[in-house]
Amino acid sequence: MNFAAMKTLLEYYVDDTVDTPIALTLVNEGKNQMASAVHATFPDIVEAGAGDTFVFDARFHELPVLYAAAMVKAYDSSIREKESFMFDFQSRLKDFVKEYSPPIQYVKGDFLQSFTAVAGDTTFTVTDPSFSTYGNVDV
Repeated sequence: MNFAAMKTLLEYYVDDTVDTPIALTLVNEGKNQMASAVHATFPDIVEAGAGDTFVFDARFHELPVLYAAAMVKAYDSSIREKESFMFDFQSRLKDFVKEYSPPIQYVKGDFLQSFTAVAGDTTFTVTDPSFSTYGNVDV
């Protein structure tokens, strides 16, 4: 699902129009919550009109929309509706954690740093501050 479809779904859920920059921010924050749950960092959708989509499976694209809907309803002081959307988000987030293994380039953890290699590259510089500066580091 691209961002335009996500925004349409969000507006359907909240039964109101949502400004595009706000929808974009809230959907990206929902994505950040999902990434945090699987110890990863996913790229943001940056251009609302470009047909951008998320890097994780399309079956999970509704989750950030549920989070965004909860935040819109919180802003409107519709606490019961906000709690309903947040419950749905949290329930489906558990499924996301159980079923989704992020690609290695998005995984974040202690003593893990990804590099983009070009044919012939043999030397990489470790820049992650979590690595010890003592001894040799094998890459």
